[in-house]
Amino acid sequence: MLQTGLKNPLDEAIAAAKADSADLSGYSKIDEIPYDFVRKSLTVIVRSADAEQQDLMICKGAVQNVIAACSDVWSASGKQQLNDALRQKIDGRFRAWSSQGYRVLALAVRHFDKQPSYGRSDEAGLAFAGFLLFLDPPKAGIAETLKALAGRGVGVKVITGDNRYVAQHLASAVGLTPRGMVTGEDLSHMTKEALFGIAAKRIFSSRSIRTRRNGS
Repeated sequence: MLQTGLKNPLDEAIAAAKADSADLSGYSKIDEIPYDFVRKSLTVIVRSADAEQQDLMICKGAVQNVIAACSDVWSASGKQQLNDALRQKIDGRFRAWSSQGYRVLALAVRHFDKQPSYGRSDEAGLAFAGFLLFLDPPKAGIAETLKALAGRGVGVKVITGDNRYVAQHLASAVGLTPRGMVTGEDLSHMTKEALFGIAAKRIFSSRSIRTRRNGS
């Protein structure tokens, strides 16, 4: 709710969900590390009106990217070190929810002794705090529309900004049968000729294309 810069429908959903219940009167935003397509995360730093409180950094973004910046996890028993077992548990939940069609973001926090400004180098040593889940089901009637197009010889290929698990769920939900998935890692090792060869057979992700652009 305190961020500026790039916004998307997920940010709007968060703002709408919290608009009636969030009381931010005791906090003020003192800095922001904007979203970019390399970090795939956005961070704001807030300061309490209580002079004795530390600054609070709040980071949200793609699960893998946020977890990469974490060293701890908040749980019911308090903060504990982020180990391999916890990483696997977090990744398992991310995959399971994505396979059900949910868009999943991660949320992490860190407390700082007050300082005048913050930068990307401070976006480390975070404590994973939880997930944000969003559900955006296909529009009514889309499966019938795609079936009618197929009956007229029109083929449909999917380019989506979602991860491979959400993309596969969405394709199945609208009656498409994914023949294969091209990920960002696949595309980064692929020649143009190979890309043209599989374009008619595969489902792509716009994240894959973005990865290619960043590396070109």
